[in-house]
Amino acid sequence: MDFIAGLANMRARNYSIPEVDKLKAKFIAGRIIPAIATSTAMATGLVCLELYKVLAGGHKLENYRNTLCQSRPSALLHGRTCSTKGNQAPGFELDCVGSLDHQR
Repeated sequence: MDFIAGLANMRARNYSIPEVDKLKAKFIAGRIIPAIATSTAMATGLVCLELYKVLAGGHKLENYRNTLCQSRPSALLHGRTCSTKGNQAPGFELDCVGSLDHQR
């Protein structure tokens, strides 16, 4: 932990931000691991939901969803996918989102 605190303080000096003591560095590092585990579990769960549709077969492209999850401000956005056929403007190719459901 001394090594991590030392590296954190070297980086703080490099970017002119306040240095922290060993206890504060331990507190900050202790919050990173649960955040990584939580975001990984959430992403895996959302991918598995879409994988069930793929494995079941027979689903149209519009049945699949894109998901954007933000932590600040808290938001979970689901969007339906659709083909981009016929959705073109001169000089541009447009992505299409069929609908956007905002959940908070």
